[in-house]
Amino acid sequence: MSSRGTHPRAQQGAALLVVLVMLAAVGLLAVIGAEDSQLQAKMSLNSRHYEQAYNNAESTLVIAEKTLSDNLKNGTWQVESSFDKELGLLNRSGGSISFNPADRDEMLENGIEVKEKGIVLGAYVIEYLGEVNIGDAVVNQTNAENAAVKPSKEIFRINALGSAGINGSSWAVVQSEIQLDLSYY
Repeated sequence: MSSRGTHPRAQQGAALLVVLVMLAAVGLLAVIGAEDSQLQAKMSLNSRHYEQAYNNAESTLVIAEKTLSDNLKNGTWQVESSFDKELGLLNRSGGSISFNPADRDEMLENGIEVKEKGIVLGAYVIEYLGEVNIGDAVVNQTNAENAAVKPSKEIFRINALGSAGINGSSWAVVQSEIQLDLSYY
């Protein structure tokens, strides 16, 4: 009588090798997936911080425009000084003062801070660029009509920085130029 299975066959271990290779591949895919997930989370957070910084810069710009308008109308501000830190007003009509609004530290040092509920949204600096004769500008029909009625305007540039994130690590700068008639104030 023959007995089957009483002598075990010699196994080569091929199944074990295949399982180990498959486990290594699955583990590698899991690590790659986790790293990709972390990268996506960081990108999302950075994007959210930038959007918040941009919105804070826009809010700061609106506040600065209103401050300029109100203070010129009521006579609080004059544009004779070269720079007034308390007012955040920089007179660049002479062209000798250098100021870089894209330099975050310079904006924070020279600008007026805007806070909401104790949190710094940003800072702004208002530059007085001088008086411009509209007749010297590129003339189209509208400019020609304006030049005949209102020959001069004073021009201001508002630089607003908004920050967000941990310790203001994300920031954005926006600018606005305002042309006012000399009779405005």
